[in-house]
Amino acid sequence: MAQTERVAQARLMAEVAKFPPLGNRSFGSRRLIDLYGRNYWETANREQLLILQVESPEALRRAPELAAVVGVDGLMFGPDDFTLRLGKPMEASSTNPEVWAAAVETARAAREEGKRAMGFAMPTTASIEAAVRAGFQMISVGAVARCVTEGSAALRKGIQAWRG
Repeated sequence: MAQTERVAQARLMAEVAKFPPLGNRSFGSRRLIDLYGRNYWETANREQLLILQVESPEALRRAPELAAVVGVDGLMFGPDDFTLRLGKPMEASSTNPEVWAAAVETARAAREEGKRAMGFAMPTTASIEAAVRAGFQMISVGAVARCVTEGSAALRKGIQAWRG
């Protein structure tokens, strides 16, 4: 994933991330050949995704153009960075209607180009359902650190209850 606001940046990213004919990535890596075989280039362009991050009003304005770039596989909306660039408090990123409207617009732009739409949801049924309704096909639910912290706290609480 990479934050970009300009179509020229998106084209350059596709050029360096994708093998010909989509891009101009070098196949010179001996490691790729050793791991995946000489024909790796045949599947790499579809197995490795180039997802552009939409994290600013300018990127949102250009989202349809960014999604249309050959070699770009999808768009991901970044609510926290978008919120910062709006000058809003971070606490508002998950509840701000302007931020949510931008997320929905990002998903629409990606889907209209036949590309993947990636977004975020809080670890609640309502939040996940809202992300699905918005059109996101790839949804990140909760950060790993948060899941580990909350899971550890729940485990500790269970052990303490068991010990009496």
